Amino acid sequence: MFRKLYGETDEDQLFYLGKKVKTTVIALVIGIACVIIGLIGERLNNEIAGVMGFVGLIYVIMVYYWGWGFMKAFFGYVTIGSIFSGNVVIGVIIFIAYVFLGAFFGIFNAFIGVLRYIYLRVKYKNRSEE
Repeated sequence: MFRKLYGETDEDQLFYLGKKVKTTVIALVIGIACVIIGLIGERLNNEIAGVMGFVGLIYVIMVYYWGWGFMKAFFGYVTIGSIFSGNVVIGVIIFIAYVFLGAFFGIFNAFIGVLRYIYLRVKYKNRSEE
């Protein structure tokens, strides 16, 4: 499963997951900063409290950032155009299911991906020390 999702070799997986984990950490830091700024703005009754609304958007984008690759690897739809190439009504139904499944599998894939990245980092750190 890891080969299909993240790359054929451990080095490929480490490189691929490294980029995704770094992006996810940056998004989490930005999200936490938005929450803190929003709470400060709320206490001050300022318009800056609206910044807290961006947190949900940031997290949804990150879920699809992880989920789209999972969906592509397991279900094979690479582009939106391929979904709509046949019947448009069936294409819309498939697209809606694809969006909901992408969110669910994005959370799952992010969790598994971060754990796999940590495992690979520890594995190669132990090898370099020997």
